[in-house]
Amino acid sequence: MANNPRTIFRAGFRGLRREAIVAAGQTISPGMLIDLDSTGKAIVHATAAGSAVKRVAIENEMAGKDPSTAYTAGETCFYVVPLPGEEVNLKLGASAAAITAGNFLDSAGDGTVKAQTGGTAVTNASRAGLIAQALESQDNSGGAGTDHTHIASVIV
Repeated sequence: MANNPRTIFRAGFRGLRREAIVAAGQTISPGMLIDLDSTGKAIVHATAAGSAVKRVAIENEMAGKDPSTAYTAGETCFYVVPLPGEEVNLKLGASAAAITAGNFLDSAGDGTVKAQTGGTAVTNASRAGLIAQALESQDNSGGAGTDHTHIASVIV
């Protein structure tokens, strides 16, 4: 289970590695979906079920940080653009509804992911927001506060 992973990557990585300064007022945790604002600064992906470039914040391993250490405004946020088929541990919201292995995931609108409406069924209308498919089941519906958990996922 990916509750407290040691790294965001689960398997070999071939995608793009990038970095951006975190925008004012933003806190970004490794495993979150991020976007870039008009000045190129990192912000959390804020459109629930909206289309997105699949940018995933990763831990700052060069500074000895693990996935539990968030980036704050003004810090350099390291992120990746994983390729389809690559496995990552994505952030799940503190009170997110239960996800079953095989469910497709989309943005919850706060940088975390949620089960896409329809579960494992994908329609043409829902493809734009599709991020990943869950590799495990995770029930975080009883959670509280801001202590997000990670969910093992494969990028689609």
